[in-house]
Amino acid sequence: MSTYLVAFVVCDFKSVRARTNNGVDIKVWAPKDQIKYADLALNSAKVILEYYDKFFGVDYPLPKQG
Repeated sequence: MSTYLVAFVVCDFKSVRARTNNGVDIKVWAPKDQIKYADLALNSAKVILEYYDKFFGVDYPLPKQG
């Protein structure tokens, strides 16, 4: 993972979270007034990560990034 992928944001954010079948935590952050739209991103990320685990046969390689 590149070390230069950093963002500083000043805002009142909320998060939604889910867990894949393999136990990887997923969080999506959005401003309070747009959190209702975060479910699409959360569900998409969950489906994609589970598909990749199955397709490649490799567990999620970044446990500290979850």
